[in-house]
Amino acid sequence: MQYRNGLIGKHFKSLSQTLAFHIHGLVTTEQFTLVKAAGELGAMLWIHEIDDMNAYLADLDILINNLLDAFGNLDPLKIITKAKLHILTHLPQDIPRYGPAVCFSTEIFECFNAVFQMCSVLSNHQAPSRDIAYKNADIDRVKHLISGGYWFEDGSWIYAGKDVWEFMKHNMIMQRHFGWAPRPVLTPGSIKLPAWGKVVSVYARQSLGFRFASARQTAVLIGSWVMAHDDENNTNVIGRVAEIIQPKTSTSELAESFVTLERFSLAEALHANLGMPILRRASEAEQFVMVAPTSVLFPFNIQHDCSLDDDHFIINTHALHNAMLLRKHLPIYLTIPRPLYPNRKERHHKLLTVLRDTQLQKRAQAKLKRDEKKKLKQTQESGVLQSAPSPDKDNSLVSDSDDSEGDVGSEVEAEARVVQGGQKRQRKA
Repeated sequence: MQYRNGLIGKHFKSLSQTLAFHIHGLVTTEQFTLVKAAGELGAMLWIHEIDDMNAYLADLDILINNLLDAFGNLDPLKIITKAKLHILTHLPQDIPRYGPAVCFSTEIFECFNAVFQMCSVLSNHQAPSRDIAYKNADIDRVKHLISGGYWFEDGSWIYAGKDVWEFMKHNMIMQRHFGWAPRPVLTPGSIKLPAWGKVVSVYARQSLGFRFASARQTAVLIGSWVMAHDDENNTNVIGRVAEIIQPKTSTSELAESFVTLERFSLAEALHANLGMPILRRASEAEQFVMVAPTSVLFPFNIQHDCSLDDDHFIINTHALHNAMLLRKHLPIYLTIPRPLYPNRKERHHKLLTVLRDTQLQKRAQAKLKRDEKKKLKQTQESGVLQSAPSPDKDNSLVSDSDDSEGDVGSEVEAEARVVQGGQKRQRKA
């Protein structure tokens, strides 16, 4: 907990995928339920494409309700005071209009915080907002010019010359700064062999690769868990990559290559505590299966079930990577969301009663605290008044100690007032 109260969006995104496996047995049941609800909803929101909009919105509505109910179990007041929880309820109406929620996420703008900070640091601190606006306008102006944009000058529209285009074409640093650097494209089924110095036997008839590209152009390493398609039996296979083999006589890295998978089978029931699908090692007769690299569909995340032996694993359905593909290829009874409470209205009435009692207690405690502070303040003020000397008492002491001086002083003051009055009458005359 070194970084508590100092986490940002990317930290919460990482924690939502793995937190359920680490805090089980360390927190209360209500807190663990909240973590599971947040992980399930996060995996459903962080997607880039939706195949069946109606089914997706129905599942999303259940997961949002589960998260709100889980928050209500801990603190019902958060549902009323937290604006982000209220925004979640509008997602089923916004997604059909604007697309997946990740497309209009505001988190992407946080990457400019460092730019804003440097613009403010390098300014004269007289008008930081203006300096930041000017600096961002300059950056946009440069981006517009070097990308071939037009600007109006001397009565005509002109654009940058050919040399500017050539500079951007060959300068990879500038391309990366502006986000134009092309990403490496992996050919499905291509295999990456180890360096020659790391090869164990140079005379082997086959080469062992350490990485290949799946059908969805994702890099898969040895030890990764994948979903593959068995062409012989026309079924999907779940397994762990044991080895990647490519014949040396092949002139193409795609020809005659195959991947050996350590096969696992799905259990019929979900995990009792985590509510995730369980994998069990297949029988010895079906323990290994060989498939083509192009038959490997996609990798996904697996967590070890430490309470059992090494033959049982848990599919991490909270993981963001390939979440929708995993839901699409797993049986629906293992991935369909389940409401936390069948009768939410009855549950809300109970929470409302608890919230009302809690608010009354908080108001009573706040009133008692205010009364105590008021009473303490009055006591302090009365103590100050009692400790201060009385003006009448001081006057009596002065008159008793020196009556003659008091009489002389009063006579002098009377004469001074008479003189001042005469001077005022003379000025008026």
